[in-house]
Amino acid sequence: MSKIQVLSDILASQVAAGEVVERPASVVRELVDNALDAGATKIEVVLHQGGQSLIRVSDNGSGMSADDMHMSIQRHATSKIAEVEDLHDIQTRGFRGEALPSMLSVSRFKLASKDQEKQQDELGHELIIEGGELVKESPAMIPQGTIIEVKDLFYNVPARRKFLKSQGAESGQVDKILRQLALSAPYVHFIFKRDGKLIFDWPAVTKYQERIAQSIGGLLAESLISLEQTDSDAEISLQAAFLPPSFATKTRKQQQFFVNARPVENAMLSYVLRDALDSVEWRRQFPLAWIYLTIKPNQVDVNVHPAKKEIRFSNEAQVRSFVLRALSQAWQQWQIEQHAAQAPTTELNPDGYRVVERVAEDSTPVQLTPSPFPSPPQLAENPPISYNSNQDLSQQEVPAPAIDTQALGELKHSSSQDNFKELFNVTEQDSAEQGFTPLALLDNQYLLVQNQQSLSVIHAKFAQERIIYEQLMPQEAQQTELPSQQLLLPELIELSVEDKALWQENQTSFEQAGFEIESFGVQTVQLCAVPMCFSLSHAHELFLQMLNNLSQWQSKQHTQQVPWQEFCLKMTKVATHGWKLEFSQSQSFIERLLQTAQPYQSPTGKLIWKTFRPQDLERFFQG
Repeated sequence: MSKIQVLSDILASQVAAGEVVERPASVVRELVDNALDAGATKIEVVLHQGGQSLIRVSDNGSGMSADDMHMSIQRHATSKIAEVEDLHDIQTRGFRGEALPSMLSVSRFKLASKDQEKQQDELGHELIIEGGELVKESPAMIPQGTIIEVKDLFYNVPARRKFLKSQGAESGQVDKILRQLALSAPYVHFIFKRDGKLIFDWPAVTKYQERIAQSIGGLLAESLISLEQTDSDAEISLQAAFLPPSFATKTRKQQQFFVNARPVENAMLSYVLRDALDSVEWRRQFPLAWIYLTIKPNQVDVNVHPAKKEIRFSNEAQVRSFVLRALSQAWQQWQIEQHAAQAPTTELNPDGYRVVERVAEDSTPVQLTPSPFPSPPQLAENPPISYNSNQDLSQQEVPAPAIDTQALGELKHSSSQDNFKELFNVTEQDSAEQGFTPLALLDNQYLLVQNQQSLSVIHAKFAQERIIYEQLMPQEAQQTELPSQQLLLPELIELSVEDKALWQENQTSFEQAGFEIESFGVQTVQLCAVPMCFSLSHAHELFLQMLNNLSQWQSKQHTQQVPWQEFCLKMTKVATHGWKLEFSQSQSFIERLLQTAQPYQSPTGKLIWKTFRPQDLERFFQG
């Protein structure tokens, strides 16, 4: 007897389901794709228990006859391609004929449909299938279109079911993929309900920008930078929108790409977006962007990934050049407009010493004067302040005490750290009494101080992380909450299903850290207060960044609950983002740092102090 055997149809379908049906989100994607291919203008998705107990997708598309319904549940049966050549000119979202047979082999499946050719008072048809076996067939009273229910997903494949994540995590993935599909088809009315609650209801619109506004909210949409460009010769068109640098994030997960209305992942497009917006304003962060590319179907291969997530271009260089040029021009034009709107008029006083800036006729002049702090005797005397009439005076700043930055950089790499802790054995005493004197502040980041034994440079941001971290850490053990600062007006923030679940799972940690947040609807929270270490003017953005950092950690650890220590580390990173020390605060800043348990090391192990003794300086200058 031969060892090699042909698999049964049911077993073959379950094997295929391993590629097509990874989780509830992939079921939703396949069913919505089919609904869009059927010409639906309204699609409703209902989810229960993260999609593990029920996924229902209903549409008002063209529907199917009874014969077509029977054909649709056969493997590799499709109406979208007929010949090999059709694979090179795919104009539909689905085309393989694998989705439905794969789903029904691992679930309790119901398919009901009514053909568009039937009269309104005529009945449709219904099939009920369990584990790949047809158990019931009957007429059904339904409107025109199709209704598909997938119940008890993986009920007969327990090995697959145990790899599903929590209901909140699976719901979050469905929410994510459904929003992507809705963004790809703005002309369709999308409704999403989860566990009996309405998550979103987006009526059909005519423009991509309007659908993006439904996704991110009207306030953010007002800041969108939009563009449309077409290359008639190459038959490529681009519609894109992105938010300015002030809304940038630390990951690419908010960047979405659509090719011929299909949500895709493509490394080339991601790199083009990065190159086009390559500017210091982004500070190694990533823009929120939506890129819609339309190209001839025979110029793109969508049959390169089991879940149709990835694509390939036949002429990638041409596409890259077109998209790069269009995005770069839009970004440069926005920069020019911003500069024109904000460019101040500058006047030079007769004494040549003080600059007066007038941003607008009715605005109050802002006077820039020299630093009020005198130069320490150990440092070189400040050079006289002078201005060149040919220079842009609005970009000039009054210099701080003179520091040779090149020499300071070389000193920074001095290896002398012997008896390091002895130099800072002053945690119980005032820094001023010990002779710790702040001398100068470079770039609001590097604080130069001295005592009787040494000259030191403090990395202010790392020091602030240490101060905040040690304020946070004891709160869990003490079961207390840090002081908060109330927002003048509470802010309503719409979250994704994933982020809402993440906040709820870690709500105690947020409260102990000083946040005051209330649930305000299905996917909305009300931010009332934030920790004292947060900037009130950026409370909204900092809270979202906190969720983003926790989400990255959670995705790697595969758990919703974030340990308190990790929560504190993420909190210090967010609280110090963009933070800068002012020289007038440096004395009290040193005192707070010296009161911490480890004033010489940041919570992540980075060095805070760099110390130079006389012998280190002697070696440096003598070679």
